Parts: sequence; C-alpha cells; structure tokens
Amino acid sequence: MTTIFILFGSILFGFLMRKTTVPSVPTWVVTIIVWTLLFLMGISIGSNNEIISNIASYGKQALVIGILATVGSASAAWIISKKHVKE
Repeated sequence: MTTIFILFGSILFGFLMRKTTVPSVPTWVVTIIVWTLLFLMGISIGSNNEIISNIASYGKQALVIGILATVGSASAAWIISKKHVKE
C-alpha cells in the first residue's frame, strides 16, 4: 500500500510542478542511480530463500509474460500503423 501512495504522490507532485523549471540531471548521475537500484534489488532477491528456491518457476512465468507483452505491443503498433496509413 505504501508503494501505491508513493506512486500517486509522485504523480501529484509532478502534476503540481509541471510549470516549474527543474534543473536537468546529468545522464551519468541517472545511470549511476539506476545501476545502484539494480544492484540493491539483486541483493534483495538473492537473499530471499523463497525466490531463489522457485527461480525456475519464476523464470518460465517471466518468459511467457515477456513474449506475450512483446507480441501484444508489436500487434498494437502494427494495427495502429495500418490504421494511420489509411487516413
């Protein structure tokens, strides 16, 4: 529930700040932050015995979800491109 509050709070904050000029963050800073988050998430996952013991099952589910998401996105893009060309 906390995650949802943080998500919607950040959306509201972004909405309220949309007319404010925010200084840009250098790309290398964003890259370091993303790599740090990935590293910490890896530590969290690696230390969770339940996830590690079911990694094969999760891998299969992730593969199926990834394939279906890719096919769905490609199909939607194809349909939209065909509809846009006709007009």
